[in-house]
Amino acid sequence: MDSHRASGFSLIEVLVAMAVFSLAAIPLVQLMTQTLTGAGHIEQRFLAGVVADNVIADATVGLLDTVEGPFAGVESQKGRAFEWSAAILPTQSNDIAAIRVEVTNQETGQIIASRSALVRRNPN
Repeated sequence: MDSHRASGFSLIEVLVAMAVFSLAAIPLVQLMTQTLTGAGHIEQRFLAGVVADNVIADATVGLLDTVEGPFAGVESQKGRAFEWSAAILPTQSNDIAAIRVEVTNQETGQIIASRSALVRRNPN
């Protein structure tokens, strides 16, 4: 047996090993891409929920006028702008109003978070 031929791998063996590795690596790269995309969506939904909670908190402490009707605004979280719209709705009590907040994606117009709460009306 030739000693030069017995040491190392042949070109075909290396190519077969690379092909097997690439067959295993491609799904892993796809999984990583999907995971990063999913994490981005989760972060966006979380931040939109924070925006909705902030609008309700502003209404609760009286920073928003709680007269009936719709109103809207834009709030920034972590450098992203979120459009929100809210509606104050009547309840059976004159002292309490219902508020419904929806936060939408500016690019798609899709609702990504919504919250509802009861707030005390500002005495006028």
